[in-house]
Amino acid sequence: MSPLTAKGSVYRFKIRAYNNAYWTDSEPLLAVLASVPDTPSSGPVSDAAITNETRIKINYGPQAASENGGSPILSYELQVDNGKGGDFKCL
Repeated sequence: MSPLTAKGSVYRFKIRAYNNAYWTDSEPLLAVLASVPDTPSSGPVSDAAITNETRIKINYGPQAASENGGSPILSYELQVDNGKGGDFKCL
């Protein structure tokens, strides 16, 4: 996959989670690349023991059995499209 470089492009990201019951996808998050980004209202929270330049930590809160089919989440995928509304690809 090519780097995210074209300012003004809109990329969609989503998480795909798997458990013994099924795969399920989150709603896509839209990210617009800007040449000068807005100032965030608060900084990101990082767990330096897990997150670095090549790894991303994702936290999911407690889930009811109705939300996970009665089975704990076993794995995740972070996916992104091509910035043009194309198919999602696993990062």
